[in-house]
Amino acid sequence: MKLYIIGNGFDLHHNLPTSTNDFQNCVEKHDTYDYYSNSGVDWNAYEEGLSYFDVAAMAESYIESPDYLSDKESDRDGVIFQMEQIMDTMYYVRNEALKYMILTANQKIFDNRYHFINKDMFENSLILSFNYTSTIQELYNCENIHGITHIHGFFDDGDELIFGYANPEEEALRVFHPHDIDVGIEISIRNRDEDDHDDFYIHKQYQSMYDFYCSNQKKLQIDNLINWIADYKDEVDEIIVLGHSMGFVDKVYFEELEKMLKPLKWRISRYTNSNAGIDPSDHTLKCYSFFTKIDPAICGISDYLI
Repeated sequence: MKLYIIGNGFDLHHNLPTSTNDFQNCVEKHDTYDYYSNSGVDWNAYEEGLSYFDVAAMAESYIESPDYLSDKESDRDGVIFQMEQIMDTMYYVRNEALKYMILTANQKIFDNRYHFINKDMFENSLILSFNYTSTIQELYNCENIHGITHIHGFFDDGDELIFGYANPEEEALRVFHPHDIDVGIEISIRNRDEDDHDDFYIHKQYQSMYDFYCSNQKKLQIDNLINWIADYKDEVDEIIVLGHSMGFVDKVYFEELEKMLKPLKWRISRYTNSNAGIDPSDHTLKCYSFFTKIDPAICGISDYLI
């Protein structure tokens, strides 16, 4: 049995507006802080880019000292509430832009109904989708698909949409740590400002920034993947990737599938490539433990969707 892994390139192939540029266009409708601006790259690079949080620049722009001379505690707490509001707004903008992009993409799925599509191509197979959209459900026959899961959430079901970087960037943690923020790892401390470190109101503002930074880390769904695939682990002999970059941010999923399923072969297709083969300068695939199982004939998605 075949397991198909669906990435964003699959939706782009179906002419849906789900690129990082499309996301950025949605963000710009609400983002007054210009925080999400890493457009023009693939989703792996975009999500990993969220780990490079310029704490110093953010602190310079938004951290304020309280009014110590005031008799009112609210005058001092105000700077804490203001920072919490800024961080909450940034998180809200991200989520709303993602939802709006998916809603728009789902509405455009119907534009593909009159194009030639092999509706039965996923028959007797499994589908692991990294997309939030309803492309498969709307355009392909799902009755004879053995199983389908949207590992990072399915918009139509109202799921939480999982999104973000894989691991925090150490340089960002170095800046948080001196301000009494428990970053959960032992790191060397530099640029420590004792005055800021001991100030409760400054500390609470840094804490809000750190909480926001952590909210952009992807909540990996490895347990859900294991539970879903367990019933089929002795049946899958081939894995076909349709339009996923297989970048670092989702690498753990692919390695888990290799460990559980031990397929005979991996086949890779990409949105932008057509019969290009494996680029010797591309180290993305070479970092995988199953690299030698990958069919060297990397092709375009359209070569499969026939």
